[in-house]
Amino acid sequence: MKNHVGQIITLNVKNKPIQWLAIQQDSPSDDYIGFENTVTIIPVETLANMPMHHEDINDYANSTMHTEYLNDEFPKTLDEDIQKALREVRIPYRPGKGKDVKIAKGDEGLITKAFCLSMAELGWGIEPWQSDAEGVKFDYFLFGNSEDALAKRASAAYWWLRSQKGNVI
Repeated sequence: MKNHVGQIITLNVKNKPIQWLAIQQDSPSDDYIGFENTVTIIPVETLANMPMHHEDINDYANSTMHTEYLNDEFPKTLDEDIQKALREVRIPYRPGKGKDVKIAKGDEGLITKAFCLSMAELGWGIEPWQSDAEGVKFDYFLFGNSEDALAKRASAAYWWLRSQKGNVI
C-alpha cells in the first residue's frame, strides 16, 4: 500500500468539503488494535468547539466529547460511504479521571471510531518509554519542541487531547 502520511485528502462534513491530513498509516504499535490497512486522518481546520466533559475533568472515555460527539453525532455528518468505512478500533488511554497511572492498551484499549489524539501521539511532552504514555508518536509528527516539530503541531485553534494535563495545546 502506498504511504499516505503527510498527504491532504478531502472529505465532506455536513456536505461541505473539508481538508484532512493523513498522520498515520497502519498500526503504530501493538498498543493499537484494528488499525491494520487504515490511514488515520485529522481535519486541517477546527470542526467544533466544545467542552470535553460536562464536569470540566479529563475523564476521556466517559466524556461528552468521546461518547456523544466523536462516536455518535460527528460520524452522522460524514457522507454515507465514509460512515460505512469508519472502523471500530482500540486505542491506549488512561481510565478514570486521568489520575490512574496504568494505561489501558491493546485488547483493554478504548473502543472508538473517532478520537482525540494523545500527547504521545503528537510526539509532545511524553517520551514513548514512559509508563504513562498513552500510545506512541504517529508517523507524521516529530518528537520535541524544535521549530519543525512545533510547525507540524500548529493549528488554527487549540486541540483537545485525551492525555492527562493535555487538554489543550
